[in-house]
Amino acid sequence: MATKKNISKIISSGSIMQRILLYFENNARKSYGLEPILTKAEETAIFNSTKTPAENKKWNDFYDSYALIFGAISNLSLASQKIEKVYSDIRGYILLWYAYDNVEMLANSVLHEIQDPKERKKIAKKAIKWDSLFTLIFTGVSVDQEGYIDTNAPKKKKETEDYKQFRLKELLATLREQAEELIINFLSLRQAIYEYMEEAGVNMKTYKEKIKDCSGPVFDPIIDWYKYRSDKKCFYDGVSALNTRLNKLKAYYSVTPQPENLEPDKELVKVIKKRLFDYGG
Repeated sequence: MATKKNISKIISSGSIMQRILLYFENNARKSYGLEPILTKAEETAIFNSTKTPAENKKWNDFYDSYALIFGAISNLSLASQKIEKVYSDIRGYILLWYAYDNVEMLANSVLHEIQDPKERKKIAKKAIKWDSLFTLIFTGVSVDQEGYIDTNAPKKKKETEDYKQFRLKELLATLREQAEELIINFLSLRQAIYEYMEEAGVNMKTYKEKIKDCSGPVFDPIIDWYKYRSDKKCFYDGVSALNTRLNKLKAYYSVTPQPENLEPDKELVKVIKKRLFDYGG
């Protein structure tokens, strides 16, 4: 933040662009509910400091760009919120999957005490007939050849494509695709804003900080558990090469999007700049 000494110097002898940047930096801070860096008297002094038609034109041109970027950052905030909504849905289905895995482990730990596989299978089949105990949405329950319960089984022997899309794993895959599309749109919009800021000379710290704030939730992990995160190669922290057989299963559970591996769509960036900034370059 500019010091009072620097502010006084800019007001009294700074260039027109220094005064404009200071004025609108302060204006942006107020718009976002941040502490102003100028007093009302200092604002008025800068506002009244433009004397020539050339200076007035620079002020008006800067204001036009300032306003366009403000609107674009508002759109960026909304884009971030849309991604957060999909992230929340993904997190919810992951928690559901986690619960199903725990149900499976609990049931199978009891079934494991039955030594005879035939008897185990017989009891397991009876158990899953109790709908009140084993009615699991978005998944089916079956008994494998060894007599253990599987909660990741198809609900029907012959699934139609329409039904298949409502299975838990397919739902997560669909949500991941939706999230990745939204992330690319977000990155493209952000890139368009950065490029226009540079080209228009609106190099404002407050705007850059706001863009950073919008970006934070997009790159935050959806869930802390390594098991379901695509950016982690092992199930637990520090367990990489120690259990390669276990980690071969990791890809099956890696269902989260990886925004750090996605990039802006260059053609979309051009479209955004044209639509939001009336940019012809």
